[in-house]
Amino acid sequence: MNKIQFRIAELEKKGWSLPRIAEGLHVAHVTVEKWKAGDRYPSLEKLVIDALDELLKHKRIPKKRRLLRQSSDF
Repeated sequence: MNKIQFRIAELEKKGWSLPRIAEGLHVAHVTVEKWKAGDRYPSLEKLVIDALDELLKHKRIPKKRRLLRQSSDF
């Protein structure tokens, strides 16, 4: 298990889902799934590890962000 996989596992133990981790990192959830499986690795591994460490510092999981719907009534 590499450093990224370890940190993702730690976040999951704290109750984070893969989509929430992805949202916190501003990447697609498929990307996080591939990192977890070991299929792919980020090119800037140190930055991703630092970002995962920041997520681990959160005391609670942030709520899902909602996208604003644009009205077509102009």
